This record gives sequence, structure tokens and C-alpha cells, in this order.
Amino acid sequence: MVLNAQGDLAQEQGDYMAAASLYEEGLAVARKVGGMQSIARCAEGLAQVAAAQGQAGRALRLAGAAARVRQTIGAPLFAADQERLLRRLRHAQQKLGEQGSSAAWAEGQTMSVERALAIDDVLAEEPNELVQPIYS
Repeated sequence: MVLNAQGDLAQEQGDYMAAASLYEEGLAVARKVGGMQSIARCAEGLAQVAAAQGQAGRALRLAGAAARVRQTIGAPLFAADQERLLRRLRHAQQKLGEQGSSAAWAEGQTMSVERALAIDDVLAEEPNELVQPIYS
């Protein structure tokens, strides 16, 4: 999906607001057409943006929800994409620690992508603390 690619590019350039907007727009389109793989991809993009903004819990819940979608439809990430996702989530995992990371991921796996997004909108539990992501 073009919106995902544009979101990826904005994220690579450090424009997280634009990236989030593009992933959210892509998510809306994917919902309308029932594109489950695109829904997972958008959630992964939003998870990476959240991690870059210091929203560790949101990042890991979204990634967990996306992983559940992928498992349900039998569409795992390619190895390179999986490595990039894990690398970008590393700061979030360190911030929450092993136990907190596992709990956030597991919580995400029990909910839909929509629920993972909604719960964080309600909680507003983490300030946007921009961190310097290590992307390669």
C-alpha cells in the first residue's frame, strides 16, 4: 500500500507526525476494504512511531496486536521486516523492562488493532518524549 510506504519514508526522515497520519489513513482504507495484512502493517508502523516518541506501552501493545493479526491470517513478516521492527522496538522494551515489555506485548495480542489504539487514546498514559531512534 502506497500510504504505508509514504509512512515509512516520513518515519525514516524523523517526521513522526506525518508518518502517524499516513499510517492512520492507511489503516482507515484497509478497514474499509478488509485488508487484514495492511491493517497489521499500519499497526506495525504506528508501533514504531510510538516507540520513537517514547510511548513504550503503546508501541508494544500495537506490535502485539499486529502480530496477532498476522498469526490469524497466516502472513508472517519477512525476516528483514521483522528485524527492523524488533530493532525499532528495542528502546520501548528497555524502557519497560523484561516483565513490562512482555505484559504489554501479551496485552496487545489479546486485543484488536482498533482496541489497542483506543486504549492508549483513553489512557494517555505516556508523554510524548522524543527519543533518538537508531534506524539503519
